[in-house]
Amino acid sequence: MKIKYSLDIFLLVFRRESGVMILPFAIMFPMLLMFFSFALDGAYFQSTRARLADAMNQGTLAIAINDRCDYVADKECAVKHRNKEANKKLLSHYLNYYFPNITFTDNDLDVIVNLNRNNAKELTSIDYNGTGIAKLHPIFKKYNGVGFSDDVIVRADSSAGTVRKLVENHNIPTDFVFIVDVSESMREKISGSDDDIKYDILKKAIVDISQAIFNNNKKNTIGIVPFNVGVPVKLSKTNLFGGKETGCSFAGKLKKQYTEFRSKSVDFNFWYNKYLDDKVNNIKKQDELITSFYEKTVAVVLHLTMPQMVDKKWCTTYSEKNIPFYSCDADSRANLRAHTDEYNLHYDHVKKLNKIADEYLSIVNSETIDFNEALKDKNLFSDSSVTTYTYFPYRLHNEYHPMFHHMCEYVNYFTFYRPGRNTINSHKLNDFVKEMKYRQSPPSYLIELTSNPEVISQFEKMSVMGGYTDTISGLLRSLPVIAKGHNAKKVIIMVTDGDDTYRGPKSLSSKLHKDYKICKRIKEGLLTYNKIYKTNEVDIFYISLSSTKGDDRHIKFWREFCVGDDNAFVANDYLSLVNILTKVYKKERINFIDKSRF
Repeated sequence: MKIKYSLDIFLLVFRRESGVMILPFAIMFPMLLMFFSFALDGAYFQSTRARLADAMNQGTLAIAINDRCDYVADKECAVKHRNKEANKKLLSHYLNYYFPNITFTDNDLDVIVNLNRNNAKELTSIDYNGTGIAKLHPIFKKYNGVGFSDDVIVRADSSAGTVRKLVENHNIPTDFVFIVDVSESMREKISGSDDDIKYDILKKAIVDISQAIFNNNKKNTIGIVPFNVGVPVKLSKTNLFGGKETGCSFAGKLKKQYTEFRSKSVDFNFWYNKYLDDKVNNIKKQDELITSFYEKTVAVVLHLTMPQMVDKKWCTTYSEKNIPFYSCDADSRANLRAHTDEYNLHYDHVKKLNKIADEYLSIVNSETIDFNEALKDKNLFSDSSVTTYTYFPYRLHNEYHPMFHHMCEYVNYFTFYRPGRNTINSHKLNDFVKEMKYRQSPPSYLIELTSNPEVISQFEKMSVMGGYTDTISGLLRSLPVIAKGHNAKKVIIMVTDGDDTYRGPKSLSSKLHKDYKICKRIKEGLLTYNKIYKTNEVDIFYISLSSTKGDDRHIKFWREFCVGDDNAFVANDYLSLVNILTKVYKKERINFIDKSRF
């Protein structure tokens, strides 16, 4: 009751005195509006100013990294390449990323580039100064002259957006080898993007940066080593349907027990199309399996009769107990009937190697590799340790896998057998044959060192192979490639999107990096390997295309056991990848400076 009585008294007084309150409230209202405007809008403008400074810093840094002009060789480079417009565009991209709801026009932005020279007129550094304004609108509109204007111009802090790039004479002829991941995960979109496929970004960035590398020094060379488990290569052999065969290659000295028996070496080009299963372990069953492929698939697709395939020397007629039969294999080196002794001599050893390779995914694994021999210069950097064999893309039977089927795996090859049945899907087979007929190269393939931009441009036409990730297969295979280079400097750049596959590849990588210090061994070996063309400097870099939080173990691993803190990077998009590659090949030092020094 007391509370209700007090409330009634208050309301009565308020009604009687309400006219008295109007005048003070009218006087105070503009002041209250001004207070709220300064409190809320002022904080908004101040935070925007700080964020603008951050965006200006990052944008100007990107401009400094991305500027590929050789101001020493060509003083008019910036004019020729319309650098001012390009710099403004790049700065605008960064500002729009930070402020998606604010539009920046060319009149709002400016980028000034100053060249600094010493007394001898030599270029020593380049300063980049980015400036810009943001046009903001207050939350509280101006009322009776009180509050902020409708358009408030905000500028970054005076110390923001100024970068100095120190120019050193690093124009040393260099051999570059890019080791690129072509495993299945490279088909995926890069983190944070709705459109950008990892491998597409990688291809475009390398092709674009290669032109700058070649322009920087005419003696520079570039090689590309694609890998999943193994490294695909081009072969001159023609496949059954008229296109070119794919080769699978790997580097690494294996233990003799897996590669030699009774002083005779195992030739993978004989075994590549065999099925090492107990159900087809003798020559007759193996031959029937291979021949059935020619009868049921090749003859049907190419509209050939068996006698016609005999005429083409793909098949041969034999007789057993007066019963004639065919034996087919277009590859004379792999033909069973022509090499029965080789089959009988090496079958058990190759079967054992195949079983281990299936368990570890790769022929080269911690069980089969001879670590001491593999790390000797003559094997680490020479083509003598490289094994190349024909990759067998046809699955002859739904139950059996061909030999070493995880090596250089191309996922589209095994699609024309119906799941669970040993029957052929004719539509998929016809698509496959059409692809094989016109194929002049594998989906991806190794490119040896070259200074020809047109050769490197072919990389942009390549596609993902699929399969698992094995960085060691790429790293080891790259060494004979880069060791052929004649330049004094060697740079190896590994680009992948994640960790090695957990089974064999991860265990071998861990052992080689941790126990055998493979990267240190590579650097030391390349410095002394070539006695004619002396190498004076070796660098190894690691670039990850995966930025998933918590999934950076592989980056930490490579930093600690191979490349060091300064040579490991993460790229989140095309632009950041190009910036990293530019920094790698130019080896520049870039720092923020006070504008008073500009």
